[in-house]
Amino acid sequence: MLDTIITVLSSILWGWPVWILILLFGLWFTVKSRGFQFTYCIKAIKYTCKRSRVRVSFQQKGITGAQALSAALAGSVGTGNIAGVAAALLAGGPGAIFWMWISALLGMGTLLCEIILAAQNRRTSPGKVPLGGAMVTLRDRLHCPILSRVFTVGCIAASLGMGCLAQSHAAAAAAQALSLPPAALGIAFAILLAVGFGGLRRTVHITEKLVPVMSGLFLLLCALVLWNSRERVPQAICSIFSCAFDGRAIGLGGSCGFFLALKTGVTRGIFTNEAGLGSAVFAYSGAQEEDPVRQGYWGIVQILIDTILMCTLTALCLLSSGLYPAAAEGAAWCVATFSAVLGMPGQVGISLCTLLFALATMFAWQCYGRSAWCFLSGGRWQGIYRLLFAGAALWGVFLPEGSVFSLCDAFNGLMAIPNLFMLLNLWPQAIDAIQQFREQERNSIYEHTASRRPAGPSAKKSGAVSHPRP
Repeated sequence: MLDTIITVLSSILWGWPVWILILLFGLWFTVKSRGFQFTYCIKAIKYTCKRSRVRVSFQQKGITGAQALSAALAGSVGTGNIAGVAAALLAGGPGAIFWMWISALLGMGTLLCEIILAAQNRRTSPGKVPLGGAMVTLRDRLHCPILSRVFTVGCIAASLGMGCLAQSHAAAAAAQALSLPPAALGIAFAILLAVGFGGLRRTVHITEKLVPVMSGLFLLLCALVLWNSRERVPQAICSIFSCAFDGRAIGLGGSCGFFLALKTGVTRGIFTNEAGLGSAVFAYSGAQEEDPVRQGYWGIVQILIDTILMCTLTALCLLSSGLYPAAAEGAAWCVATFSAVLGMPGQVGISLCTLLFALATMFAWQCYGRSAWCFLSGGRWQGIYRLLFAGAALWGVFLPEGSVFSLCDAFNGLMAIPNLFMLLNLWPQAIDAIQQFREQERNSIYEHTASRRPAGPSAKKSGAVSHPRP
C-alpha cells in the first residue's frame, strides 16, 4: 500500500513534463547566455583554484566561496554518485550515462541562473548568515508567498528524502559489506546527526575537511579499478554512446528503450547535481562574493566535479568490470564490483567511501532543511525537525531501493515546480547580469592592453619619419 502511494506521488510530482522542462530550460538558458558555462569554463576553474585559498575570520559573517563549494559538493557528491549511477545503469542501460552528461552540461546553465538570481535577491537577517534561494525570491521579488511555502515544504521533504533516506539506505548496503548491522548504523547516524546539528557555519567546517578526503579516496579507488580493467574501458565508452539512441537497448536490469534511457539519465543526473531543484543555492547564498556571476562560477565547477568527473568514473568502473548482476540494488552492485576487481581492499574502500559520502550529504542537507524550516516557522520548533531528520536516517536503512528513489523523486518535484516558475519569470535578469559581466571583462582587457602599449613618439608631427629619406 505504501509503495503504491509513493509511486503515484512520484508520477504526479516528478512526471515527464517536470524533468523535460528542467532539461529544456537548461538548453534555453545556454542558448540565451551564448554558452557561458562552456566559454568561461576554464576561467571558472582558474578562479575557483585561486579563491579556494581565501579564508574568512570567525568574526566575519558568511563563508568563503570555497567553503560554499565544499558544502554544495557535500550535498550533491553523495551516494547518488555511487548507488545512483549504478541504479541508472540497471534501469536505463549504458545509454543513461550519455543523457546524464547532457543533463549535467545543460544543468550548468540552470545552476548558474539559480545562483545569480539567489545572489541578486538574497536577504540578511541581523546577526545571521545571508539567506537566498527560490523561497526568498518567490516571496519578496515575485510576491508569491504560496509558491514560496510550497518550495519550502518541498525543501524540508527533500532533505528528509534525498538528503537523508537515500543516503542512509545506500550506507546500509555498504555497512553490510563491513559486517555492520543496518539498524546499528541507522542509530549511529541519528545520534551523530543530532550532535552535529547546526547552521551553515558549522556545516562548512565539517564538509571542507571531509569532502577532499572522501573524494580523493574515491578517485584513487576508481583509478585502480580502471587500470585493472583497462582492456574493457574502450568498449564501455562505446556502449554509452551506442545505447543512448538505440530504441532496442537492453538495460543491465532488464529491457528498456530510448525514452527510458533518457528519463533515467536525466532524472538521476538531476538527483546527483541538483540543477533545477534550487537546493544548492542554500550554500552559495551565504558566500562572501559580491559579483553574482563570479559566484555562479562555483556552480559550474560543482557540476564538473560531481557529475562529469565522479559519476563518469563510477559508470566506467561498473561497465568495464564485466560484473553484471541480473537483479541487485545499485549500492550492492558497486560494492561487489570493487570487491571483485580489487579484492578486500576494494570492498573496504568503496564501503568507507559510501559511508563518508552519505554522512557528508546528510550534514549538508540537514543545513538546507534547517534553513527552510526556520524560514517557514520563524525559527521555532527546530527540535521537531531534528527528530524528523534523525528518524529518517533510521528509517532509510530498512526501505527498499525502489521506494527510496520514488519518494526522493516526488519530493524533488515538490521543489522543482516552484523553482521552475521562478526561473521562467526571472531568467532575463540573469542574462543581463551575464552581459554586464562580459562588458566589464572586455573593458578590463582593453584597459590592460592599452596600458601596456608603448608610448608614441614625442615632439613629432603625425606622419613624420625618424630619418631623412635618401
